[in-house]
Amino acid sequence: MLQHTYIHLPGVGRLTEARLWRAGARHWDSLELPETGERLGAKQLEWVSGAIEESRRALRQRDAAYFWSRLPSSDHWRLYEEFADRAAYVDIETTGLSASSDEITVIVLRAGGKTQTFVRGRNLDRFPSVVSRYPLLVTFNGASFDLPF
Repeated sequence: MLQHTYIHLPGVGRLTEARLWRAGARHWDSLELPETGERLGAKQLEWVSGAIEESRRALRQRDAAYFWSRLPSSDHWRLYEEFADRAAYVDIETTGLSASSDEITVIVLRAGGKTQTFVRGRNLDRFPSVVSRYPLLVTFNGASFDLPF
């Protein structure tokens, strides 16, 4: 899915991406279609092509952070196909709902075919070093709950 999107490029939003798709550029490799140039204009096509080359380099280098920081959070799911082997699935349990006054009691991490459990008072302090190995974190309620904790 990552190579089918353009919204990680500066200045490209959903409307421009839809225009690219309608023009036939449904994948980075199809960006050079003549119809695309006609609908976008030569200057914009040249700019988008250059930005896609930078994206290809980041993908070859397996730089998930490059895309993570450029994609809207609602589109982070697009990273999964390319980075599934480096993804960690995380779920936390807490004493309450406030990241400032409650505490994490358990964190479960699933990655590389293994499940690890981190428990407060036992091994919770090991979690940061383990999770730092994974450039892509998948959570159920990450941005609003898990990550703030």
